[in-house]
Amino acid sequence: MKQVKKLKNKLLFLLAVLFVITQAGCNNQDKKYEELMAEAEKAMNDFDTETALEYYNKILEMDANDLSYGDTRVRFIESLIKRTEAISGHVDDIKAEAELIKKDFQELKYDFEKIDSLREYNSQIEHLLLKLEEFPNTNLYEEIKSLQKDFADKINSDFVKALKKEVEKDIESANMEEAETKIEILEMIQRDFSIEIPELGEYREKMAQESGE
Repeated sequence: MKQVKKLKNKLLFLLAVLFVITQAGCNNQDKKYEELMAEAEKAMNDFDTETALEYYNKILEMDANDLSYGDTRVRFIESLIKRTEAISGHVDDIKAEAELIKKDFQELKYDFEKIDSLREYNSQIEHLLLKLEEFPNTNLYEEIKSLQKDFADKINSDFVKALKKEVEKDIESANMEEAETKIEILEMIQRDFSIEIPELGEYREKMAQESGE
């Protein structure tokens, strides 16, 4: 009986040791998975799809049985590979488009004569951001979003503010035709450039008062 108990205790001890070794192995594999994923994410942040795919494929080479939630993680990596491969052929075009937009930003003229060019430039930014929308964590997405804000700030400071002063001057001097034309431009800017111009309501009210409506 004592012999059986000893054997039982020994077996339990060996099972416990095996469990610890197995868990340590899994933990090491999980750590490797996390390291590879971090490198892949870093590559995607730089919009380097080729390097990201290399790390994703290294993860697929790992034994799913050695990973926590192995099958789920494998399916997740396969979906990332599919998505990354889908855009990898367009990356150079997207980067070239972004470089052109950044270059053009330095050459923009903020005056009424160039309003069509400004509207076209705004459309180009929105079009590029639409392409990058699926990758909001990339550095390129953040860079273009920041440029969009700078563009809107520039429109506001170099164009809208000056135009508002002219509208106020025209209303004060009862030059309603000129005021109307400039108000319509401001309304177009608010609509097409998504720039809030709260004074528009006030201008319309003053115009109505001056015309006796």
